[in-house]
Amino acid sequence: CIDKITQTVLYHPRPVASFDVLNACQDSVVFAYNGSAVGGGLDVVNQWAWDFGDPGSNSNTSVWDNPTHVYTNSGPVTIQLIVTTANGCSDDTTAEVTVHETPVSSFRVEGACENAPVKFTQTATSNPSTPAIRWNWNFGNAITSTMQNPTATYTTPNNYTVTLVVSSDFGCSDTTTGQVTINQSPTAAANFDTFICQGDSTTLIASGGTSYLWSNGGT
Repeated sequence: CIDKITQTVLYHPRPVASFDVLNACQDSVVFAYNGSAVGGGLDVVNQWAWDFGDPGSNSNTSVWDNPTHVYTNSGPVTIQLIVTTANGCSDDTTAEVTVHETPVSSFRVEGACENAPVKFTQTATSNPSTPAIRWNWNFGNAITSTMQNPTATYTTPNNYTVTLVVSSDFGCSDTTTGQVTINQSPTAAANFDTFICQGDSTTLIASGGTSYLWSNGGT
């Protein structure tokens, strides 16, 4: 005696988990771009489970497809992604990622008078392995510079907001701003030309400043 039964088995393709990480910098937003896919278009990925390898963080995991994360420490981390399709098939992948140290932007200013060069010196600190290599200055007067230690000239006394963005060769950057007060330059004035005889003395009166340096015009 023979009997036969036929059943249809629906085969669901397994997804392929993949992702890319952009701007892995300390204390900055790290973007994780999900590139997972299901072959043949027969199913879709609808669940994502991320582990950012940062157990000390309050946001070490995520269920978003393209999440972000902020690492407070630099160094190597292992990021894991598990994807699941609508039909329950899953796949996982991991990647070793180096979180690079971010330079700390700062600067000092020398000179603050109108129509005179004001010197800006960047004092950013960074790890020798990830040094700052780019500097973007905005002097608050529509003038910019990409020099490391530039000068700028202000033609109007005022308070200006100066911004410096420093970046490393890994794309890690930091921004700082500071107020620079440009003072009005003094206008020196003295009494009219005075003629005196040899051996006599006279009093010279000057105004316009707080300190004075006189010269007798000799050689």
